Order: sequence, then structure tokens, then C-alpha cells
Amino acid sequence: MDQNGQEQSVQELERRLESLRSSTEQPAKPQIPRISQDIPTQTPRRRPPKILLFVPIAVLIVVLVVLVITNLNRSTSEEVKDESVQELIDTNVYTNQKYNYTINYPKNFSIMSVPGTDLPEAFYSESDDISFSGGVREDDPSSEIIFGVRVDPTDEVGKVMFCLNDEDCLIGWLQIIGESQDGVNFINTQILGREVQGVEIKEEAEESIQVKRYFALFEENHVFVISVIVNNYQEVDIGNVFEEFSKYISSFKLE
Repeated sequence: MDQNGQEQSVQELERRLESLRSSTEQPAKPQIPRISQDIPTQTPRRRPPKILLFVPIAVLIVVLVVLVITNLNRSTSEEVKDESVQELIDTNVYTNQKYNYTINYPKNFSIMSVPGTDLPEAFYSESDDISFSGGVREDDPSSEIIFGVRVDPTDEVGKVMFCLNDEDCLIGWLQIIGESQDGVNFINTQILGREVQGVEIKEEAEESIQVKRYFALFEENHVFVISVIVNNYQEVDIGNVFEEFSKYISSFKLE
């Protein structure tokens, strides 16, 4: 083989080697462009739900409503109190020096004195049994209202009634006046800031009618019996009389 033939053989071998290398080399991976993204350093604040925004407003409205109602109730109670005080301004006030209590009674009523006596006023200011009378109607001279307070009542042999609470005192008083619990109507009224039970007794004879109310309470180791007796009033007027005298009964106070 001449020299030219050898050179061609060598070149041919080089081409084949180059072809083999090209086939064995892995293709280059395509470059993926890098996307730049700033990562926030703080967590974004979430907006509160809309319903939470209405809660403070609702609470404020409720508070305002409560304040308005409270002021209205206070004003109403003060007006009622002022009316009660005003009603009792034009009245007499009885003061018992012995048992340290006071009670109001109508201006046109007078203390019932012991018949056939001319006792001084000081005697009645320490009396165990005080009564005020008045309310005589023009169309019936026999009509009358008697309002009174009796302290530590005694039975027919002079024994002081013993009780330790309002209910027992009322029952004891019924026994003293000879009335059965079955023949009375039980009622209630306010005395000394509490509900005190009482009784209503109605008696009729021919053309006369008498309705009596008694309230008994135990206070400071004493029994107080407050009474209202209505004589010969029309049925339609008796209820108004007792309603009117409820404020006098409630005016009872211990000094």
C-alpha cells in the first residue's frame, strides 16, 4: 500500500472514532431559567370575619338600652315614692314614746279617748292600745272608720300573747278575738318593707255591716296589731277605704 492509501485509512479511522464519541456523549441538559421570587419575611395579617366587627356594636347597643331602662325605672320609682310622700304630707303623725314607733293617720281623724276620762295627751303617747276615728258619712251618721295599733295584746285573763313570728302572732290574735281561721280571708300588705299577712273579717246584722282588717307583726320583742274597722259603708265604697288606708298601714315605722 502506498503512502496515500495509508493516509486515507488513517483519516477514515479518525472519522469513525469521532462518530463513536459523538454517539456516546449524553446531550447537555437544557438550562431551566431560574425564576426569582421574593419570599415574604412576615406572615400577611388576616382580616377578621365581618361578623366579629358587629359584636362590639351590638354590645354597645345592649349597654345603652340597659342604661336607658335603668334610668326610666329609677325615675318611675322616684315618682311613685314622691307621690306616696306627697299623699302623707297632709296627715297627722302619731308617735308612741313607750314603744318607739310612729304611724300616720288622716288629718280629719282624732284620737279615741277613754270614755268618761280627761286624760292628758302624754297618756296616749305611751298607750298600749291607740285608735283614731273619723270618716263619718253625711248620709249615715252610724258610719265610721276606726284605725288603730295595739301592742302586746292580752287574752281575757290578762296574759300577754306569745309568738315569735308574724304568722304565729296573727293566729294568736285570732284566738284572742275568738275568730276561727276558717271564717276569714287572708290578705297581705307592706309593713316595714316586707309582706305582712293579715285577715279580713266581715260581719252583717240586719241593716248594718262591719268589715275588719287586722295585720300582726313581731318586731323588737313586741307584737304589733294594726287594724282598720269600717262600719256601715256601702259595699262599693269599702274597697276604696281599704285601698286608701293601705298607705297609712305602710307608714308604720319603728324609731
